[in-house]
Amino acid sequence: MSKILKTVGAQIRAHRKAHDLSQEELAARAHLHFTYIGSVERGERNVTLESLHKIARALDMELRDLFPYKATDRSETLKRLVALLHTVDPTTVESLVDIIERLLKLQKMGPRVKR
Repeated sequence: MSKILKTVGAQIRAHRKAHDLSQEELAARAHLHFTYIGSVERGERNVTLESLHKIARALDMELRDLFPYKATDRSETLKRLVALLHTVDPTTVESLVDIIERLLKLQKMGPRVKR
């Protein structure tokens, strides 16, 4: 499995879950088979542009949003983060907030020199 297939698959899964859709529901909206959606989400399929376009439309999003990119706009990065947070339960969200706060605290401390 290539990295791009896994990354695009993960994007599809995150957006599907953010829309509170099952693989079966997404497949029906995209006029694809649900096992196909599952294999795309796992990065097992070299999906065609046509199928990606169907999936993007079924998720009410732009095709380009399925591809990884370096966000230059902070608001876009925050939107992606919020979309991901919508895919997990409230306890996990709290854990992730705790992790982020700890990382920021470590970042403020700067690098430590080992002796």
